[in-house]
Amino acid sequence: MPNTLRSIVVKDYSKVRNEYVANAALSPGHILELLSTGKVQKHSAANMIAKPLYLALENELEGEGIDDAYAADDIVQVGTFRAGDEVNVILADGQTIVIGDLLSSNGDGTVQKWVVSGDSSDWIKEQADEVIGMAQAPLFEAIEALDLSDSSGGESSGLLGDRRIKARVL
Repeated sequence: MPNTLRSIVVKDYSKVRNEYVANAALSPGHILELLSTGKVQKHSAANMIAKPLYLALENELEGEGIDDAYAADDIVQVGTFRAGDEVNVILADGQTIVIGDLLSSNGDGTVQKWVVSGDSSDWIKEQADEVIGMAQAPLFEAIEALDLSDSSGGESSGLLGDRRIKARVL
């Protein structure tokens, strides 16, 4: 069943908002990263930590909604989120997510199911040696289920509303 919530923010305890210029086209619900130019782009490193966690928000100030995309060089409404906040993020095509699954960056602003290979205690030890911002880690816990397995094969449904999933920031 498609997510019908019409806002990226579900629960937000810190309410930190900023405006940045878009480096390229992006949509509300994309994970973002700040570039050295001061612009934002879709988070580009799959499975990597995104701290601080920036998400593109709908542009309410211009009367636009969750399905209205930003173009390159548009001013983007950006939220900074912390553990416990609940948001709508865009799930990558081909994914099947159940409640409680961990989600990580897909490297294109969307999220994918987080899978730890091998012994999780080894993974935790390895991460202790990593530098924040470079370590691999899940970003969210799914708080609803969504099946996009029929959209595999590289073709997007084109309907981002059908691809948004509610998730809790870790």
